[in-house]
Amino acid sequence: MASMVWVNPGHEDGLGEALFESSPAEKGLGVLALKLKTTVKGDTPPTLATTSFCKKEPWESQSFCSNFPHEVVCADSWGQSLLVSTDAGILLIDDGQPSVQVFDKTLQIKQMHVLEALDLLIARTDERKDSRLLVFRLSAVQKDIETKQMIRSKYDCRENKLERTKGCHLYAINTHHGSELRIVVAIGNKLLLITKKYNPCNSLTSSSLLSLPESPVDKFQYIWEIHLSDPPVVMTLVDGPTGDSDDMICVAYRHQFDLVNESIGESYRLHHVEANKVNFVAAIDVYEDGEAGLLLCYNYVCQYIKVYPFNGGSPLVQSWVYDFHFSWNQVPYAVVCAFPSILAFTTDSIEIRLVVSGNLVHTAVVPELQLVASRSDIYLKATAAVRGSSHSSSKEMSSSSPQAPTAYEIPECPLSSSEGEVPGWRSGPT
Repeated sequence: MASMVWVNPGHEDGLGEALFESSPAEKGLGVLALKLKTTVKGDTPPTLATTSFCKKEPWESQSFCSNFPHEVVCADSWGQSLLVSTDAGILLIDDGQPSVQVFDKTLQIKQMHVLEALDLLIARTDERKDSRLLVFRLSAVQKDIETKQMIRSKYDCRENKLERTKGCHLYAINTHHGSELRIVVAIGNKLLLITKKYNPCNSLTSSSLLSLPESPVDKFQYIWEIHLSDPPVVMTLVDGPTGDSDDMICVAYRHQFDLVNESIGESYRLHHVEANKVNFVAAIDVYEDGEAGLLLCYNYVCQYIKVYPFNGGSPLVQSWVYDFHFSWNQVPYAVVCAFPSILAFTTDSIEIRLVVSGNLVHTAVVPELQLVASRSDIYLKATAAVRGSSHSSSKEMSSSSPQAPTAYEIPECPLSSSEGEVPGWRSGPT
């Protein structure tokens, strides 16, 4: 049996607490509390040295759900609970409470977003050519749970399909609040932009919620569709500083990251990866003083590129920060930014570094590790006790001086060099 692990990144005050737990000790497996008591001297930049990051113990263990018997596909936070797509269907899990079946196993969900402020659940089904994007009112799902009227099957979700998304294999949403929800959907090498005007749930009364139609499909608008040269494997929406024709979409495919102008649908080359084989991991949007940047994560490398709004039809990339990058000790399958830390997940470890410099803070060994959810709180699944942790300086941060940028990276052989700092970042949830 596996255990579920909860991590609260603590976005409001810039701190995070990582909660790592394994199966109960009475079954012969131990529990490890991973605590980052202080950072190594020289690892913390001056802008962080006076904050509580160096005065508290932000990483400590806490149990969430032990002996979870199902295979987890994806999940997202719903209040203090976790909505999980499993091989047995969609379950709502709460700490110390029996799990509640929300959808049966005929509905196979591959991606999901729970947007409580908008009273929305967005989900991508996994049915190959018949895959669709589904949208539900959370209040309607909650009503079904509370009244125990029904456990929905995929046949009960026909009115929740966004029909033009048939065959989709990936989608992404904007991570920061604005005037509208933006969704980009990948259907092979085609991108489809869909929007919905914000109507915050807290502005609706109980009576108005009851009068709303059960499916919110008619509230979504199709804006445009474009074709790329190849199907994207990573997508991230980037907010422009004004929101007036300067929003962007970062897509990764083949050996490159491109930027797509949302207002006109044209794409431009952002970064070419000089490597024989590329394992794309993530593109994380980060913001400094309202200006957007991207952490491009692939192979061992995490590379920061600062992007200015489109000017005359093309984006501006600030070259002096183009080669700020660092390297992980192992190739991760997922990277999560919880400022001031950035975490890389492999199948048997978690590597924690400072996002502003790339300096290694801690490495924890967690056998058979699976990152379950990370957009709001972070949930992990592990099938064995944490066998130990290490603080290592091997393959330490690799970055380039802003005054002397290099023209290439070598992901397979990361080098150690001087620090680079990009203070004041905030990131969009993953």
